[in-house]
Amino acid sequence: MNEYRIKHHRAPLKLMSTISVEAVKHSQAMASKRISFGHQHFNERIKHLYKEFKDSRGGAENVAYYKLNAKKLVDAWIASPGHRRNILGNYTITGIGIAHAKKGWAYYTQIFLNTSGIRG
Repeated sequence: MNEYRIKHHRAPLKLMSTISVEAVKHSQAMASKRISFGHQHFNERIKHLYKEFKDSRGGAENVAYYKLNAKKLVDAWIASPGHRRNILGNYTITGIGIAHAKKGWAYYTQIFLNTSGIRG
């Protein structure tokens, strides 16, 4: 994904474990059917992360239920205007969560944040 961002004159995203923890929780909640597939409770995730990254100014999220193949998933997100907008957005840090489902499928969550204190 960072290769794509750089190709489009965007700074690379820095992977942050704190954000990945939130992304994993969301993916696991979808995989276990505790919540429906989608962006439920996104505002709560972002508010929690804003407490961790006090200088954050914006956030976005991509989710997917896709085959267990990260490269193909990123290609699918890039082909989608809304997901691509998040990938190329004015964000500096990210976290990724994957929860395995049945027969080689998985739930994916990627959270993006813009924070002035951390650069890629």
